[in-house]
Amino acid sequence: GAGSRYRMLDGDGRVILEETAGSGDASEVRCGDRVYEVRLALLRNAAVARSSRDGEVARVAGGLTNRSYDAFFDAGEEGALPLAVLLLYRIIAQRRRAFLMDAGRGEASSP
Repeated sequence: GAGSRYRMLDGDGRVILEETAGSGDASEVRCGDRVYEVRLALLRNAAVARSSRDGEVARVAGGLTNRSYDAFFDAGEEGALPLAVLLLYRIIAQRRRAFLMDAGRGEASSP
């Protein structure tokens, strides 16, 4: 779709997950006919995906240094594992972007 930001494909090129445009900390992810609400909490280094039917489906949480993460997902939910991988990617990418933006400002203010 025109508004999609991320896609995860299987080996045959079929779309497994597709994230549609949303705010930086909230978006929707489609997996087949299911829609999940994704929330990122950069200060807590965590991300959660919820289904309107089943509640929390996947969660990723890490330490302050980004060296280790815990991922939890509902094994009974078809798209939960790829969803947890997407959450891990998104939280790391957002924290990296925030770090690089802060580093760029620090260099600009140096003589």
